[in-house]
Parts: sequence; C-alpha cells; structure tokens
Amino acid sequence: MEKKKILKIAVSGYYGFGNTGDEAILTSLLRILKRIPNSRITVLSAFPKRTTKEHGVRSILRINPLSVLWAISSCDLLISGGGGLLQDATSSRSLLYYLSIIYLGVILKKRVVLLAQSIGPISKKGNRTLTSWILNRVSLITVRDEHSLKELEKLGVRKVPIFQTSDLALLLEKPDLKEEREAIDFLGVEKPFVVFCLRNLKHKKISTQTFSQIAQAVQRKLQAKVVFLPFQFSVDQELCEELSSLVPGSIACPFLKPNQIIGLFRGAELVVGMRLHSLIFSVLSRTPFIPISYDPKVSSFAELLGQEPLSLDDSPEKIFSKIEEYFQNRAKIKENLEESARRLEEKAEENWKHLENLINTIS
Repeated sequence: MEKKKILKIAVSGYYGFGNTGDEAILTSLLRILKRIPNSRITVLSAFPKRTTKEHGVRSILRINPLSVLWAISSCDLLISGGGGLLQDATSSRSLLYYLSIIYLGVILKKRVVLLAQSIGPISKKGNRTLTSWILNRVSLITVRDEHSLKELEKLGVRKVPIFQTSDLALLLEKPDLKEEREAIDFLGVEKPFVVFCLRNLKHKKISTQTFSQIAQAVQRKLQAKVVFLPFQFSVDQELCEELSSLVPGSIACPFLKPNQIIGLFRGAELVVGMRLHSLIFSVLSRTPFIPISYDPKVSSFAELLGQEPLSLDDSPEKIFSKIEEYFQNRAKIKENLEESARRLEEKAEENWKHLENLINTIS
C-alpha cells in the first residue's frame, strides 16, 4: 500500500488511565498502524505525557476541547477503540463522551472507524436512539464478539459495513521464555501457582470472604500458591492486598507490564479472571482460564472459546469445584486451547484488513 501524502490519524479510547487491557489494545493498534508507510498518529489520552512516554506517540488531553477539535479537524481518519467504550453501565456521561468524539469526526466529514469494540449494554432509551443515529453515519465498524453484532442489529445500525473480528490485544508480541522466567523470579513465586484477577464493581464490591475462602482451598487442597494480580493498578491494588492479607502464603502482585503478565501467565497452571483482558492474556499465554462474568463482554469472550462463565453469585463451593476440575485437567485443556487461540488471533488480524481497505479509499 503506497501513500504519497502523510495520513493523519486520531485515536480515541480509554487510554492513559493505567488500565493494562486498554494499554495493551493501544500497543497492538499502534503496532499495526506502523504498517502504513507515511502516517502521523495522535492519541487522545487522560494523561498525554504518560501515553507519549509509554507508547512513543503524539498525545493530547482527551478533555481539552480545543486540542480535541484540532486533532480531529486536522486528521484524515478517526479511530474509536478498541475496547468496551459504547455502554452506559459505567455512566451515560462515558457513553456521551465517546459518541461526541465520533460525531465530531462525522460532521467534519472524516473517515470514522469503530475498531474492535464491544457494544453495550446500552439500557436507556435516549442513549440507544442517539447511538443508533450516530453509528449509522460512520465509515466502518468492527466488533470483537457476536453479542455486539446482535446489539448493533437491535439498535438498527444497518447503513455501515460491520464485521466481527476479535480483540486487538490478541496481536501483542509474545515474550520469550527468558521474560517468563524474569516475571516469575521477580515475584519470587514457586510453581505450581494459580493467578486470580478480580475487581470490584462500581455499585458492588465482591465478597472478599468468598474469594479468600476459595483461594485458601486452592492452596490447601491443590497445593498451589495463589497470586492476586491487579489489571488496573489504581483500582484493583487495594482489593488484591486485602485478599492477600486474608490468605496466608499468597502474593499480591505489584504493577506489571503486559509482556510481564503474559510471562507470568505462561508459568501459571490456571487463571481465574473477572477482567476481560486477564482472559485474553491467558489465551495469548495458552494458559487455561476460568471466567467469572460481570459484564456481557466477558460472557461473549468465554463463549468464543466454548466456555460457560461462572457468576459472582455462584457459591464458593461451585467456583472451587470448577477450579479443581480445570486444575486436574489442565494439560488437556491447554492442548485444546491452542487451536482456539490461533483462530482468535487470526480474527484479530482481520481488523487490519478491513482498516487497510478503508485507508486505500482516502485520497
């Protein structure tokens, strides 16, 4: 693909907040955008200096109206995503922010792409109407699960090309065995071990009693150490430390970069995850995982791999029983995971194919 002029690209997402999953998405997105011979990328970020330092890319403050207007008015292509941006479960304010960015691109007559997103849940009638009206005016949509395809259909989004792909983080470069050993040595954890990636919800804290009971059973009955890993350090750290204090012998992880997490997961026997990207990193690591769903995006990803997720409402006995089953059969599960993982990685690569086709129409 040859482009004589510089292609100016603006990228909008949940970037700069220190969420490992979203930063992994941005890493992968920037990696595929490097395939464009001449491009200039600007990322809208909560902390532009952090984003520039970590990703080596130009960045602006995402809530500065003049900076955002400049970035979008001067770009050729606006990319929204990836991730679960368009939902009102967090708040209507969050949904309206991302829709306003998309609509600004539309009214300025830019090519606008929703890339590898999850859509929903969007529960309020007014939010659904507005989302439908705006999304029917973009240039391209790719979604990372079948649930999102169905949600777009329910919203009445039919005037734009829509494709199902998978999460951009599946395109991360995998660390080598040396990095795996370094991650494990850094924590001082001995094999076998099981990683728990848990989070509190906005309106509900998870039961530390339930999960400390489960973790103690893992250490006692399976003879495996437990590691509590925060994915958004500022949000999850306190929970991990509280759980670790209730489970003697367990470890509360410090902040780890994506390649360190993948290295850690490679050495783990099993991952028990609430956060979507803990499951995605498990796939990248080819490590068996047990999903605990709090959101449709988690359930949808589990279903892609033929798994039925557990619920926060399930009893400690049920959750431990599933952990024990997977622990005992982990070699077979790991073997079966290989084919599914390759398929998902191939689907993630299709994001570039669809994006490249659109870029080739920009003169």
